[in-house]
Amino acid sequence: MVRRVLRRARSVQCALVLLMLMGSWSHAVAFDPVLDPLRDHLARVVSRLVSRSFKGALEVATLRGALLGSPVLQNITLWDEHGTVVGRIAELRLVYDPKALLHKRLKIQTIDVVQLQLTLAQEPDGSLNILNLLSSVQPANPTATDSSFALEIDNLYIRDGELRLQFPALPGAQKLERLQVHLSVQQDKEKLRLRVLQLTTHASPANLEIHALQGVLQKLGKVMQLDNVRLQTDQATLDASGVLPGGAQDASLTLHAQSQDLTEIGRLLQNDVLQGPADLVLKAEGPPETVEIHGQLNATSGHIELSRVVSM
Repeated sequence: MVRRVLRRARSVQCALVLLMLMGSWSHAVAFDPVLDPLRDHLARVVSRLVSRSFKGALEVATLRGALLGSPVLQNITLWDEHGTVVGRIAELRLVYDPKALLHKRLKIQTIDVVQLQLTLAQEPDGSLNILNLLSSVQPANPTATDSSFALEIDNLYIRDGELRLQFPALPGAQKLERLQVHLSVQQDKEKLRLRVLQLTTHASPANLEIHALQGVLQKLGKVMQLDNVRLQTDQATLDASGVLPGGAQDASLTLHAQSQDLTEIGRLLQNDVLQGPADLVLKAEGPPETVEIHGQLNATSGHIELSRVVSM
């Protein structure tokens, strides 16, 4: 699944490369009414190019700004394969270095995503709608190689975002509002490194504030790893580090959650029984085929030992 998502990311890179290579007019004529129809035509070309790479459709209504360095894409809409709107972006601003393309690098200084609206839903089979959407149709040439362009994003900002969540296990988090995100991305053929510098949001109807989410997700070959990931709310802190299960390497993931009051978790689960302080440590270890999960939960009500073997 991760490999398919990376292939979709490379398809989006190709669309960005098209924007850059065709950006031959200067900032001085960025809003020339004579050239605006040409930009709109280019926006439709980019929309078709990206739409071919996944099960759904994407539309960019207008394209403005100086394409040779700072284009602005406006009113972006994303549909799933059933024609349902799953995402909207009011404006996406790019600042990049076109000279880096000469070295097969897509160097983006800044991506600003303004007023993102996205629906994330768990399908009946347990899968995630966005990952299903990004699962590509079979390519016409199955032997074709992936793009060799390396991608580097210094700063990706999401401003005033909103996520609508449809997860039966989390009835208290149906909407993430006032989403503010700052992250950086580095990706080439062999590795992906995503560093979350800051994330804040408000979850409703649980009325839960997420004050910070920071850390690194990286993929090297077939190994996925979390480095110093920390999430903080009013009452709880969660830390996670290590190799995730399911890859080519033995899992060695440790998760530590400390809560001054479990009522926050109770609001997420809509369970009023959960109350008081708690300390939870979970460890997932073992080869890809069989992962052993061990845990300890200490709460005011008592101590619980957890143990389970999961076959992947």
